Amino acid sequence: MRSVIQLGAVLLGVGLVVTLWLVDPRRAQFTPAEKLQIAILPLGKPSRKTLDAVETSLRRMYRVEVKELPGAGLPASAFYQPRSRYRAELLKAYVSHWKGWKVIGVTDRDISTTAHGVKDFGIMGLADLGGRAGVVSSFRSHDGVGTVAVHEVGHTLGLPHCPNSRCVMVDGKGHGRVIHSSGKFCAPCASRIRQWLRPVFG
Repeated sequence: MRSVIQLGAVLLGVGLVVTLWLVDPRRAQFTPAEKLQIAILPLGKPSRKTLDAVETSLRRMYRVEVKELPGAGLPASAFYQPRSRYRAELLKAYVSHWKGWKVIGVTDRDISTTAHGVKDFGIMGLADLGGRAGVVSSFRSHDGVGTVAVHEVGHTLGLPHCPNSRCVMVDGKGHGRVIHSSGKFCAPCASRIRQWLRPVFG
């Protein structure tokens, strides 16, 4: 009789563990990375070199599919005439109209936003924290545009700026620190998005 009671207790315990695992909200929010996609949206006919740099960097870092979409024009509504460049927050809003898990607009034109107390501050990229849309420009980042893309996708995955100057999530602050970083995530940042990273970087 005692063995039957003990067996019943064990089965009840196993059932409780399984139930808690099934309803764990962290598990419920997880979607296998292999089924997801980062879409690259060319804006205003960026060069093949720029697009390849972005695609290569994203494929190398993230454990998701990367696909280039048909190109789109730069919206006139985002053009800032006084400085002859495009407002990044308006480009980001424009990019968000395209479907995809993450959508990153890519351009060779100069972009800007209001930052660091400056109304029209030139930047290399901008993305929604924990959102799905972003934009990067090679105008300031040049060959480092792929690293900027990795940084902006990191923001969409919920990562804020990092104080570690070697981490790819460091705040550029107008000095190009992102492209002069290691191009990789530091251990604390990597641990937060490990499910999306390729093993060598996670």
